[in-house]
Amino acid sequence: MKKIILPYFDKIILAIFVSMLFISCSKHDDESTDNEKPQDSIPVIVTDTVGRTVYVKSNNGKWEIIRNGKPFFIKGASAGYGTEVEFKTMQEYGGNSIRLYDLINTTKSSLDLGSKYGVTVMLGIWFLPEEWFDYSDPVATNAKLAEVRSKVRLYRNHPALLAWGIGNEVVGENSSDEMFRFMNDVSVIMHQEDSNHLTSIVTAGITTKLANKIATLIPDLDFVGVNYYAGIPAIFPQIQASQLKKPYAVTEWGVNGEWEVALTPWGCPIEESSRKKAVVFRDRYNYYIKSYEGNCIGSYAFLWGDIQDWGPTWFSLFYNGNAVEQVDELTKAWTGSYPVNRAPSILGSKLNGSESKSNSVITNPDGNIYTQQVSDVEGDELSVEYIVQPYNSAEGLISDNSHSMKYIPGIVYEETTTSCKLKFSDNQDEKAYKLYVILKDSKGRTATEVFPFRVSL
Repeated sequence: MKKIILPYFDKIILAIFVSMLFISCSKHDDESTDNEKPQDSIPVIVTDTVGRTVYVKSNNGKWEIIRNGKPFFIKGASAGYGTEVEFKTMQEYGGNSIRLYDLINTTKSSLDLGSKYGVTVMLGIWFLPEEWFDYSDPVATNAKLAEVRSKVRLYRNHPALLAWGIGNEVVGENSSDEMFRFMNDVSVIMHQEDSNHLTSIVTAGITTKLANKIATLIPDLDFVGVNYYAGIPAIFPQIQASQLKKPYAVTEWGVNGEWEVALTPWGCPIEESSRKKAVVFRDRYNYYIKSYEGNCIGSYAFLWGDIQDWGPTWFSLFYNGNAVEQVDELTKAWTGSYPVNRAPSILGSKLNGSESKSNSVITNPDGNIYTQQVSDVEGDELSVEYIVQPYNSAEGLISDNSHSMKYIPGIVYEETTTSCKLKFSDNQDEKAYKLYVILKDSKGRTATEVFPFRVSL
């Protein structure tokens, strides 16, 4: 469950949708490139599984997806734009699905890439929160439902499509009944237009109260999608205690968000190394996703690509195009084996002899030393990049071709694979910073560490 700060692609999509409120739905029909024209008649809803491409079924209370006649467990990740790199690497690392948050002008090409690489797509349709849209207004909701119908007709026959996602974290336990019923109407229309694919609402976390409201007011869904980070252990017991008798997928999960971790005294969220993040991925998948198979029908880790969300490394499963350590654990979970070339690791780190990140204060203007222990399973040659950025500002930052992100020049010196020194001037006194460490092997794999500190000379 992510807080109100939206990921970068969410922000872009949200802006698109605000503008689209003033655009005719007919423009969406022009987006189709498969020569399919909207039908005048509404297809009959298929209530059984005969002839369906994708459906969910229950055997003795154990749920599973059936796709093209075979059981299918979602092994995927959420992505930003559905680029070729995202689909290609998903195939390479053993996944079978990508979640996209909304229809944009590249949706058709993304679905085509899914077919090319054998990766399915959970395709979202974005909806605004109640603060910005009146779900009790029949004129507005009917127009929105007509828009949904047009969008579903565009892509319902695409072979890469797995499921439709209804919104992202837009419905909560305190949402109005009108909003819940509208979301059920969306699912009904999706099934009317496309009986071959699944429908899902996506929530920010889950409670028994919310699950009960979904069971009562959105009964048409095939499954429930839940986004949860630190709270992932609660998904199964909350749903089990409810009246909801449907499967669920974990539609966003990963390391704890910046709103869920300890802070330094100056308010900086403490980010773990990619090594520690990889352990979190391993354990959360095994304990809270795979162990509940039969109720859980799969998951989408967050996020398959580079994302600037509280820095470039917090949620990103790739840094500068290179897969980080968490991807090793996903590959092991998805395929049973680690990738042929594993990422390097930063096993431990210290700043001026202390490994604690909770309140690291530099009092010397020069001679401060950062040290780290590194390893690489294959013994690949390693290189490292040390970058200092101000916490919560852009003061003093520059960019150049020799650094992978903006940095403050003149602080880092005497760099080796396992250490660097730091120096500070008077104008950097009484300010907070973060040291980013990017460790790379010679085959395109990466490890990361982030060390927060404050200068008080």
